[in-house]
Amino acid sequence: MKTMETKELTLKVKNFSRRKETEIYSDIFLAAGHRWRIKVYPNGKRRIPGFLAAYVQFVDWKTEPWGWNVPAIISLTLLDQLNGTSSVRKCSATNFHGKSYTCWGFHRFVSRADLGDPQKGFLLDDTLLIKAVVSTAVETIEAPR
Repeated sequence: MKTMETKELTLKVKNFSRRKETEIYSDIFLAAGHRWRIKVYPNGKRRIPGFLAAYVQFVDWKTEPWGWNVPAIISLTLLDQLNGTSSVRKCSATNFHGKSYTCWGFHRFVSRADLGDPQKGFLLDDTLLIKAVVSTAVETIEAPR
């Protein structure tokens, strides 16, 4: 029997405007026995400047057996830290599989112009908050009756 397990993690990036990294990673968190993390490109990815790119990454892809497949429902939310009305949330059901599909997210998650707009509240005290929620199936064994 399969049940759904949902886990979430919020990545807090302090001193966002002064960061020099091309990629920023969250701590790893577990959902349904798999390891996940948030992956952010502060200045965009794949030559798409002007946007914050954000993804959820399936960390265990290198150790999964050939033909692996992990279906999941994923959401990413850029949190409005002022009043909660401008938060940007994107969600989808997807399948992580093979060695080629290990991340889910957006090259253009939010524009740098919107990110820096103080009225939207995405950067409060130069701190960015992105929340990931991962829901995926867990195989459970029923005890004999």
